[in-house]
Amino acid sequence: MTSEALIPRAGGNEIETFIERVLDGIQSANTRRGYRRAIAAFVAFMAERREPLSKALLNEFKAGLRAEGRGNAAINQALSAVRFFLREAATDGRLDPVEVERACKVAGVISRGRREGNWLTREQAEKILTAPDTTTALGLRDRAILALLIGAGLRRAECAALTVEHLQQREGRWCIVDIAGKRNKLGISQQRNQKRHSLSMNRVTTKGIALFSFPDF
Repeated sequence: MTSEALIPRAGGNEIETFIERVLDGIQSANTRRGYRRAIAAFVAFMAERREPLSKALLNEFKAGLRAEGRGNAAINQALSAVRFFLREAATDGRLDPVEVERACKVAGVISRGRREGNWLTREQAEKILTAPDTTTALGLRDRAILALLIGAGLRRAECAALTVEHLQQREGRWCIVDIAGKRNKLGISQQRNQKRHSLSMNRVTTKGIALFSFPDF
């Protein structure tokens, strides 16, 4: 049970197989992608250093991420991925659980202050919404997508996964319900009039083309 168990061997893919097995337990595709990237970087770091796992070694990996110009959030996600991977390796008997817990005591990066964000003005939002050519089926589709992204605040993946069943009336208002967002949390978003019109127009014009299958309003 040494860190050698995490170092890839020439001509073999046993470590890669183990990593994929570990990641299978993560439901979010985005999280899996980020964790896979961070774990691969850590395994490569371990292969280069050839040192026993320790808190000092993980701190050095963290410092390397900072030297690469990674932001606080990216560093913290990478550390979370590595901690997750190391604990799974300990459970699998590849590493000493005591040494793993010592290494996992490496603290994340503390972010101070408040994120202000970068928001669209009303004029900018209207300019984006009116950009598609609504005389074509594709333009109507694009306008419906933009209306959902801007007006309902859907993420790209949420919009792409939208089905007829998600559109329901609640207390006299049209809503998008049971949206599986980050970490598969379910949410609800109310629709304003502009989105209802966009979706309705898209449905009437593209009927039979199967670009979208939103209901008529």
